[in-house]
Amino acid sequence: MASNASLLIQILDENDNPPVFQQHHYRGSICELAPVNSVVLNSENLPLVIKASDADSNQNALLVYQIVEETAKTFFTVDSVTGSIRTIANLDHETFSAFHFHVNVRDNGKPQLIADRIPFDREERDFYELIVEARHCGDPPLSSTITFPITVVNKAMPVFDKSFYSVSVNEDLDVHTPILGVNATSPDGQNIIYTIVDGDASFQFGIGFDTGVISVINSLDYEETPYYRLTIRATNYLTGSHTVMIGTPALQVIATDMDSEKNNVVGYQIFSKEHNSTDYFHIDSSSGLILTARILDHELVPEYDFIVRATDNGFPSLSTEVSVTVLLKDMNDNPPVFNQLLYEAYVSELAPKGHFITCVQASDADSSDFDKLVYSILSGNERMDFVMERNTGIIMLSSHLKQRMEPTYNLNVSVSDGVFTSTAQVHVKVFGANLHDPVFEQKMFEAELRENSAVGTNVIQVGAFEIH
Repeated sequence: MASNASLLIQILDENDNPPVFQQHHYRGSICELAPVNSVVLNSENLPLVIKASDADSNQNALLVYQIVEETAKTFFTVDSVTGSIRTIANLDHETFSAFHFHVNVRDNGKPQLIADRIPFDREERDFYELIVEARHCGDPPLSSTITFPITVVNKAMPVFDKSFYSVSVNEDLDVHTPILGVNATSPDGQNIIYTIVDGDASFQFGIGFDTGVISVINSLDYEETPYYRLTIRATNYLTGSHTVMIGTPALQVIATDMDSEKNNVVGYQIFSKEHNSTDYFHIDSSSGLILTARILDHELVPEYDFIVRATDNGFPSLSTEVSVTVLLKDMNDNPPVFNQLLYEAYVSELAPKGHFITCVQASDADSSDFDKLVYSILSGNERMDFVMERNTGIIMLSSHLKQRMEPTYNLNVSVSDGVFTSTAQVHVKVFGANLHDPVFEQKMFEAELRENSAVGTNVIQVGAFEIH
């Protein structure tokens, strides 16, 4: 005779994978006079977010971001969940120092940090480097590091009159033919030097270093390269400061003067009303065109109010003023964030179809994304035992004919605002159900007992068992 039994072997996950950064290269920028709580931006003028992932599961995959060195914490803070970096103090480009500091990404225990303060020479460099460390505090401790620069944007940086230029040319265009002119102005009036810094590996184009005029210097071939995307840098000749992606036209103010000749030549100036607006906008003194001079963030300041003064060139000069209000449209520049990185839920294997399991929730700093968040289950639901409402984050048992449920489920869920996506984990534990009645060993039991037996005398012992 033979007997069979089922054996369940559960393999426990160990903390044996180091964190891996989602990008090989990061680059950020921050304005010299940025207000407290300003976000460090990436090269696309979106919030710089440092992200790492981990191949381990359960608690071993949970990472927490933290800056622990005291000097670095004087100026910056990192969101422990999203990895975005913000300022917590004013930055002074004249006396600022570069910091090498580690941002630990840990799952438990106390993080470690090595940090050095190094001199910051304003004449030689206008950036500082961050060394971000992603660290396990499990057994054994594993870590990864990445180094990236943060550019300090100061008031002397030139500003282009456009953030994007476009031109179409024929492939048979004669060599040395000018095709486009770019223009940047420096707030302190210094001369500008123009250079092509990216997008022209084969040296097809040249730019006048003092004029900003771009010309074709080698023959073009449409079949070989149908378009080019050039990056032009405008550098302040005196300070060495160069542009960033600012200089977007906001509006233009125009004043007229009834006088004649030079008396009707009008010049324009911006004066602060609140929010230090003169640092955030630049006005062309002759045309009245108002441009952005700094990175603007709707979540920090949604509205700017300032005064523009128009002054004629007569003697004595006369002037008039107008109030200007600039309203910032909310853009999708913040990722949604789950309220928890790990959710735990419990359910009986006898729960009916459509039974509520749990509800995951996320928030988004962008007001325009309030009702646009979409939830989904990424993995862990291969048998389709669960369904998730895409607009609410509610997880329920599916309505299909389900087999016997697994004892545990590890669901990876996501939330998206259409551009950014964040993830979290949902652990579901299934309680076994009491499916069978006990059965007596016999259908009938008989016993004999003397009529004068004392109270408490054993009569008989009956037995029952449960069928599995």
